[in-house]
Amino acid sequence: ILVKWAQTGGAAGNPSDAPDPIEWDTSGGWSIGEPDIIVKMTEPYFVEDDVQDQYITFNVTITREQLPEARYMKATQIISGSEAVHHVIARPLGGMAPGTGPTITPQGFERILQPDTTVGFQMHYHKESGPGTGVWDQSYIGVVFHPEDADLQIKYRLGGGPANVGNMSFEIPPGHGDWAVGAAHTYTQDTLILSYMPHMHLRGKDLIYTAYYPDGTTEVLLDVPRYDFNWQNVYRYQEEKWIPEGTRIEVMAHFDNSEERASSVGFNSERALRFGGPTTDEMMLGWLSTWLPVEEDDSTQ
Repeated sequence: ILVKWAQTGGAAGNPSDAPDPIEWDTSGGWSIGEPDIIVKMTEPYFVEDDVQDQYITFNVTITREQLPEARYMKATQIISGSEAVHHVIARPLGGMAPGTGPTITPQGFERILQPDTTVGFQMHYHKESGPGTGVWDQSYIGVVFHPEDADLQIKYRLGGGPANVGNMSFEIPPGHGDWAVGAAHTYTQDTLILSYMPHMHLRGKDLIYTAYYPDGTTEVLLDVPRYDFNWQNVYRYQEEKWIPEGTRIEVMAHFDNSEERASSVGFNSERALRFGGPTTDEMMLGWLSTWLPVEEDDSTQ
């Protein structure tokens, strides 16, 4: 059937059998719903023609007119203002990289936004350099709050361990097609994990998080066998994931600095790769979101 259909040149079927027309999204790009407030870079910024990689920070203060009182955040989403934006880190509102979605905070987790907070837009611009390639950018962040009248009893606060189990002191040899880089951390108290986000650059092949429990058992927490720099997912649990005190989490990544990989991504393989911000360097970061229970006498209540 498929061959005969192809031989017709892919002829259309009966219009009466077609699905309903797609209703395209008209929400302005927001997947979190209409934001309660929008935090925007104060002025448009021009990324010059000769820029290939540029790191620059813009500070924006949330006014009391925008946010009269502290509120608990439910979701934040960063929307880039140009195609030159590679990633954004905007503490305390979250971050954005190719392929990532919004930052979601379940009810009961303490993620609070105070009036007069200064948000640092830590921008990484990456593009082809050359005459006529410059672009204007004015990226912005939408914030949705939990309803004020909701039962917002806070059960968990950020903590329990580092936000990143990564390695910043490696060196990947020239031409090597399968170089391993690892990192680890041992947790000193029972800790709740909400999500993971592996981060490497163009030579990243795969990355795996493994838990080594105090009772001698092991568990693969996350296995990303085909890492894609242009589709950097955040992997979230649907149910709570607790690791006991004494658990060691190891993160192991592999990198391909072969001539074949280099030619496919447009960079040479004749130099050693070290940790660095530019896209042509490498990173090995095993981000995770860890939380601790709020005690009855905890001042965060």
